[in-house]
Amino acid sequence: DRDPNLILIVEYESVISIGQNLTVQESMNQPKIALIEKLPAANESESLFTLIMVDPDAPDPFDPIASEWLHWLGINLPTN
Repeated sequence: DRDPNLILIVEYESVISIGQNLTVQESMNQPKIALIEKLPAANESESLFTLIMVDPDAPDPFDPIASEWLHWLGINLPTN
């Protein structure tokens, strides 16, 4: 395994940590997204990425009747 070369930053009104649960109020506005290369490499600097935000157990973890709910999809995202 190698250390990932990209850092993903998701920011609503504050930076979001991996695994952090958000309330409806915290997540109702579009977030700012940044993909940052730690060590730019010639073969990765022109890469484009796809980012998907899903709710794996919508609408509620105890009643996931609509599980895998797509909230938004971002395509052709460049780094930096």
